[in-house]
Amino acid sequence: MQTTTAQPTAPTATSTKEALMEVIDLHKSYLSGGRPLEILKGVSLHIYRGESIALTGASGSGKSTLLSLLAGLDRVTQGQILLRGDAMQAWDEDRLARWRREEVGFVFQDFRLVKSFTALENVSLPLEILGWDGQKARQRAEELLEHLSILPRAHHFPHQLSGGEQQRVAIARAYAHRPLLIFADEPTGNLDPETSQQVLDSLLNINDEEQTTLIMVTHDMSVAQRMKRHIPLRAGRLEEDIRSAKDEGAKA
Repeated sequence: MQTTTAQPTAPTATSTKEALMEVIDLHKSYLSGGRPLEILKGVSLHIYRGESIALTGASGSGKSTLLSLLAGLDRVTQGQILLRGDAMQAWDEDRLARWRREEVGFVFQDFRLVKSFTALENVSLPLEILGWDGQKARQRAEELLEHLSILPRAHHFPHQLSGGEQQRVAIARAYAHRPLLIFADEPTGNLDPETSQQVLDSLLNINDEEQTTLIMVTHDMSVAQRMKRHIPLRAGRLEEDIRSAKDEGAKA
């Protein structure tokens, strides 16, 4: 077990890669009743390429706030988030939006599929908006849907799909443009336990194949324990940084 401090965790003998993201003494406050309410209180950590990280904690612990800051959806109050050494707080809104569009994928608890699009269209049309050739976009979408065992449902609309099937389509959409980072907010929260584990299997398998960095907020400890790292938060601070034995062995 590695205890976090006010400084970012230093690379160890088992972490030889350069950090993809560095979070340095991060604070976030909001005004509540005219007074600042501090949500994050000096969070620091390193995040590496290809990791899967679970952020857990009670309601109000700061886990969703931290996810929003890492994804560039909100601005820090104090501290820094460095992406490959570049300070994200210096980026304007246009650059943040372009980065999210081109290098980031999102998976949400409520799927957020376009109801009037088929499963295939939900995955392929966003690629065409990014400038992909239509045929290549459809090929990439079919490849992902097949990998996620849902290709036979490619021409069905969201209302014709089960919750687990809809989440697989959402996962395919998130990974379609080969993003650098995936941010997932309670992606199994609306699913029954058996379906939740099946969807998690799909998510972790495709994440390993694509070598994408996955950062997930979850309240489900059975989900958190399957990630390469589990970082619990309490009252706006990191309690500890737990690496799975499997991940430690792989890096040794």
